This record gives sequence, structure tokens and C-alpha cells, in this order.
Amino acid sequence: MAISAPDRATLLVDSTAAPLSTAPGHSPRRRRIRIILLFAAALLVLDYGLSFALESGWLRRSLTFKLEAAFGRTVEVSNFSFSLFEGPQLEANYVTVSEDPRFGHEYFLRADQVTVTPRWTALLRGEFEPGALSISRPSLNLVRLPNGEWNLESWLPHPRPSISLAPVAGRPTPRPARIDVSGGRIDFKEGENKLPFAFVDVNGSVEQTSSGSWRLDLHAQPFRSAVALQQAGELTLSGIIGGTSSRLRPASLELDWNAASLSDVLRLFRGDDYGIRGLLSLQLKAQSHGYDWNFSAGSQFRRLHRWDLPLRSDDPAADLDVHAIWHPATAVLDLTHATIEMPRSSIEAAGMMTFAPAPMPQQASIKDEHLEITSQSIVLADALSWYRAFHRNVADQLEVHGSASLHLALAGWPPRIVEGQLASAGAEADGGSAPVQIRMEKAAAKFSPDSITLQPVVFSVGGGDSALRLQASIAHDLQWHSRWKLNGRTPNVRSLFDAAEALGFNLPPAWLLNGPAECDLQWNGHVLPELRQPIGTINLNGLKIQAPFLNHDITRVKASIDLSPQGDNVQISSANAFATDWHGSLRRTSIADGWAFTLSASDLSASEMDRWLNPQRRENLLDRLLPFLASQPEPRPMPSWLRARGTIEIGSFALSSFQFHKLRADAFIEGRHLRFTNAQAGFYGGALSGSMDLDLARTPSYEIAAQFQDVNLGLLAAHTFSLSDLFAGAASGTLHLAAQGLGRDALIRSLSCRGNAEMTDASYRGIDLQDSIQASSRRPGVTIFPHAAAEFSCAHGRVNFSRLRLQSRSADFDATGYVDFERRMGFEILPLAGDPPPETGLSTDPHSLAVYRLSGSLSEPQLLPASARTTVRP
Repeated sequence: MAISAPDRATLLVDSTAAPLSTAPGHSPRRRRIRIILLFAAALLVLDYGLSFALESGWLRRSLTFKLEAAFGRTVEVSNFSFSLFEGPQLEANYVTVSEDPRFGHEYFLRADQVTVTPRWTALLRGEFEPGALSISRPSLNLVRLPNGEWNLESWLPHPRPSISLAPVAGRPTPRPARIDVSGGRIDFKEGENKLPFAFVDVNGSVEQTSSGSWRLDLHAQPFRSAVALQQAGELTLSGIIGGTSSRLRPASLELDWNAASLSDVLRLFRGDDYGIRGLLSLQLKAQSHGYDWNFSAGSQFRRLHRWDLPLRSDDPAADLDVHAIWHPATAVLDLTHATIEMPRSSIEAAGMMTFAPAPMPQQASIKDEHLEITSQSIVLADALSWYRAFHRNVADQLEVHGSASLHLALAGWPPRIVEGQLASAGAEADGGSAPVQIRMEKAAAKFSPDSITLQPVVFSVGGGDSALRLQASIAHDLQWHSRWKLNGRTPNVRSLFDAAEALGFNLPPAWLLNGPAECDLQWNGHVLPELRQPIGTINLNGLKIQAPFLNHDITRVKASIDLSPQGDNVQISSANAFATDWHGSLRRTSIADGWAFTLSASDLSASEMDRWLNPQRRENLLDRLLPFLASQPEPRPMPSWLRARGTIEIGSFALSSFQFHKLRADAFIEGRHLRFTNAQAGFYGGALSGSMDLDLARTPSYEIAAQFQDVNLGLLAAHTFSLSDLFAGAASGTLHLAAQGLGRDALIRSLSCRGNAEMTDASYRGIDLQDSIQASSRRPGVTIFPHAAAEFSCAHGRVNFSRLRLQSRSADFDATGYVDFERRMGFEILPLAGDPPPETGLSTDPHSLAVYRLSGSLSEPQLLPASARTTVRP
């Protein structure tokens, strides 16, 4: 656009005519407007001009050079901008301060934006002095080298030989009066390794005071990578520090960390919370005096407990107060006083630590340490609250009375005990679901550099003549190992288990032991060895055992138990179980192998085993009074260690109505499942061999596969009153028998069998078969068969004979039929063709033989002709 200048005549006319046509005062207003517009235009030109100059050219290079001189490191700035109307403000966007190569190649400081507001008074003098500095989203890397040097130290000026609080003569270097930080982050590195711990969301301000110091007010959130935090609390840092030229001295700082979850604190520093829950509050104060620093710290622990235990009103709490002095010149931390306060107890400590640079960042930098820990009274009730908070199933009613004193002297690093003692004049505990009293006499534990010795301590549990003696020694050679000894006696082991249950230890559910016992046991291992692996002996004399999978108690147990690393041996003098007395031995080399045993008993019956093991036999009073409300009980789980194999000898074993004498078998027991193999027994004058399988679950089942030889049929029949004197002879053969159910009736209904038999000199007193066939009606007498053979099976309450060959001195017979369990029978008898003696009167026609039906009861059978049929002589 072109602008032409007016001629002189026109200006003269306008100047003379103006007063006539313009109101008074109008011309000065226009001049003011022009001045304002000219000033605004000048500001715009200045704003855009400075911004353009900052984009490139000497001004950008000058500002970058000043930043590099301030940080002592290379600085990169994406772009500068200037805003006159917002401050004025100088903005540096995407600033990166590079790192000293000695500390790595990652940046030292990075920020999205750095805004500087200059002082107006300096601008009026034509100078640029920063008034306020605002840093948006900065990220700072603090690096520590193996020799202990920090990258921040190389940026700070080196300290003068002495510190003076007097102002320094000369004109001070212009510095911002206030620095505001928003959305910051501070990361930490050990050499090249970046630590997972950091501070995020750093906000606050650093403001210069009139004395040249700086007032801090910063807030941050602790952070650890790859760890989810829920209540990490907030860190607040406030106080006053000196300038960089005095290495931040003098200083008076306060750090607060309030209401932080202890589990989150542990995750921050260790990466794992170790299953601990609670709240932590921390207050730390630090003041510098010359080059030394005075520290005082207070921390409060509340609601401490294990992660899987509920909150309780008596969960332990503790306050820790620490006062210390740090001497940087000598690298000595002087712990002047430290106290741990609990509701009824206190522990004090004092000592000194000397630090030195570590060759590796992971190694401790403490080269010497000396610490004294003392307590005149540690109340055992406080110890119980800590124990209850970290151990399950401790009885609510349990109370402990007594106290202990402590003195420990530690030295070196890692700390080692030089000397010490933990002593108690005695203690008592009582309470629990089954109230039991525990008394401990005077006790003392001695500490030395390489050992801990617990002098013999006498305990009494449950009163009476109970006396248990405990002693222990812990030594350190190449590693720590310990030896614990327990010996003594108790009139009733139940009191021991009640005490253990009150302390949170118990047998598997529903186990109960009663009776006297003596023990002499020893545990070897680490500092706290496994209690399940003792060495020694236990003697039982009259013990009663209640097991959850048995319906009745094992009583009158007299046994000696020998425990050793090679295995456990149990010698049983007597034990009453399954309504009989047992004796023998058991041995176990490992839990996986189970028990190996040799047991014998005078007599045993399957019905008693069922009564002891079958869950349906377990009735309570309500079930007996109101049977229609009784539910079907489920089998209780068998313990995993109840597996055994060995040999068993029983004088007499009864299975339903059958009796086995001098039974010997290889037995395998797994819970309610019993299997007997290679069994041999006497069976009614003969011999029996084979196997037997018993599954005594909710519905018991029995299975027998046997071979019998020379079984006396007369003795077998005599066992049943209604069959007495009916049969005689000897039988040999095979038998497979199976049955299931609860009770005799169910077993008989479900009984099934199959087998074969060869009989010699057999006789039947219910009928004279030859005379009866000749007369076509029953004739009392005895039928003798020198030889007989049969194939049979049984089901549905009957014994079915598919082939029955009877050979007498005068004739042979084939028969088929049955005998039921009510002693009734039904046979079809076919006399075989042959040359019978004339007196028999039997037909010799091979094509027409009479068939006879034998029925009725075994004691009074009936014989009638059935029909005539054609048969082929075999």
C-alpha cells in the first residue's frame, strides 16, 4: 500500500479551519489515541521482533550459551518464544540438558517447557534479570557412581574451605527469585543401571529469601516400575537450604510421609511386600551445622498384621525415634539415640557406622559398625501380640504373663553379635479353646560371635507331674546350624496338643490323643529346624487315639517310637482296634513310600471293620432319636500318609458267615481300601489260598478269589444250625465271590459267586436217592457219593448248579438246579444209563430215562417223577 503526503497549502487551510469546525478538546484526544496506537504497534513490533530473533540468529545462540554455562553441560532447546503481553515471559520449549559423560549418555534434565519472567525494574534499566522460573513436566536423572559421587555434585559449585553466613561483597549473579515445578519426575541410577524407584508428580516451589537462602515446598508421589501401588502416601519436603555456592548449607529440612501403606512401602524399596500389612508415617528432620548434619526421625507403625489375617484391635503398634549426626568429612554416622516404643515395652539402641565407597553399587558401603541394643523390660504380652498378628489360629483367650531383659553388642558389617543375653525370670501362659496352663521357669540365652546357647529351661504343661526340659545351641562355622533337645514326661499328651493348638499349631483336623508319654527328642538343622524331622524316642503307655476316619477310638496303646534320619520305627506291644488286640511293628523310610508293617491279631471280623470304617455307621444322638432327619454321611478324607504295605496274621477272620483260621497275607492299605494277596488260611478242616479286596467306603464292597482244598463239608455245614449233620465229605476247587452293601442282609442280597468243586466221600443225610428213585417218592436215609463234581454260581439269593455229576457205588446221576439262602432247593436229576445192579430196578434202556424233580427244604426234600425224555449216554 502507498501513502501520499498532503501539500503545504492543504495543511495551512486545515490548520486555520480546524478551530472553527472542531469542538474544544477534540484534538488532544486524537493525539492520545495516536500515541496509544503507536505504543501498541511498538509493543507488537517488539514482541514479534524478539520472537523472530529468538527463532534464529545471535540472540538464540546467546541464550543457549548462557544456559550451557549455567548447567556446565550441553543444552538443546527446540525453540524459544517471547510473550510480552503475558508477563513479559521468555519461554524455552522442549529443553534437554545433556549428561556428563562420566555419568552415562542419558540426559541430565529434560523439560517440556521452561518459562522465565524477568524483573520489570531490570527491564527499565535495560537489563534482563530472571524474576520467576516455571518448569513444566521436568524429568531429572540422579546418577551415583560406584565411588559414591553423584552427578548433581558435579553441577554444584565446589565448597569454599570454610562456610560464612555473611554476605559476599560484590554484585551477586542474577538468579530467579522463585522456581515453580509442576508434573515433574526424578529417576535414580546406579552407574549404568536404572533403578526401578522414582518420584513422580513432583509439584511445588523453590523461593529465594532475603538472606540468599532458598525456601522449599515440594510434594511428590513415590513410584516403582512394574509394581502396582494403592496407598503409597505423599512425600512433602519443606524447609530452607543455602545456595549452590555453599553446597546447600546452611539447611533446615523436614520430610513427611504420612498414612502410607506398609505393603506399598516395602514394594517400593524391595519389590515385594513379604505378606506384611499395616500403616506407616514418617517424619524426618535434618539440620546442618557447619559441615555436619543433625538428623532426627520419627516413624509410627500401626495395624501390623499378616496379609491373610483380619484386622484386630490388639494388632501390634510401635514408634521408632532416631537421633543421629552425620559427619561428611569422616563419613561417620553417629547414632546418638534410638528407641522403639511398644504399648508396654521399649528397646533402646546407640552406636556408630563408618562408610566407605563400595567397588560395586550392589555392595554395602559400610566398612565398620558398632551398635548397643538394650532393654530392661520386654513385656511378653507385647511379644504375643506380634506373634498373633503373624501366625494363624492363635487362641483369642490366650494370655502370657512375664517379661524379659535384653542386651546385645554388635560390630562389623554385616552386623555380628559380639556378646549379649536375653533373660527371663519366668513366664506363664493360660487360656485357649481348651484352657491349659503353661509355666516356664527361669531362662537365659547367651550370645557370642559364633554361637547362641539356650540354657536348659524347664516347662510344665497342664500341671501334675509334667516336666519338659528344653535346651538349644546355635553355632556358626561355614554356615549357621542348630541343635535343639527336648526330653521329659507328661501325664497326658492332650495338654501338649491343647497348648500347641492355643499357639496356632495343631494336628490334622479332628485328631485327639490322650494318655501319658515320655520323650527324648533332638532336632538338627538351620536356626529354626523342621519340627517334623526329630531324632530320638517316644514311649507311649496307655494312649488313646481318636482319628477322624475311624468311628471308634484306638485304646490301650503301648508302643515305643524310634525316630532317626534313616526312618521311623514303631514297636507296638498292644493296641485295641477293630474290637481286637494288635501287636507288631511299623517302619517308614519316607513319607512317599508309606509304612511297612508286620501286624498280628487274635481275631478279626469284616463286620467290625465295617463298623469302624464305614461312615454310615457313624451316628450321633440326634440321628438315633430322629432317624428320619439323619443325612447320609460322606466318607471323611483319609490322611495322605495313611498308606501301608506288609504282612498280617490273624488267628480267626470272619467274613459274613464264613470263618478263616490262621489267616496270613500280604496286605496293602490305602485309606479305606484294603487288599490282601498271597493269602493262606485254614478253612473248615482244609486249606484256602488266594486274594481278597475290601473297599470300606460309603458302600462297602468285598471281593475274594480263592482256591480251596480238602474243605470238610460236615464242618462247613455244622456252622449253620439248620444244615448241621446234613452233609459230609471233602471238597476242593476254586471260588470267586463278590458282595457289597451295609449289613448282613445287604451283603446276602448282593452276593454273587462262581466256581467249581471236586468232592470225595460226599454224603447227604436228607434222602436215600437210589431208594427214592426206585419208589418214585422220598425215602429217608443217607446217599453216599465217593466222587462228585460241580460247577456253580450264585446270584439273587441262590446257588445255581449248572453241572452236577454224582457218582455212587451203584449208579451215576446228572443234576441241575439251585439251593437258595432259605435252604430250599429245586433240582432235576437224571439217572445215567448203565448196568445198575438188579436190585435197583433202574431201566437199562438207553433211549428212555426218567427225570426226577428234587424239591423242598434241604432237611426234608421231596422227590417226584418229572417226565421222560430221550438222552444220549455220555
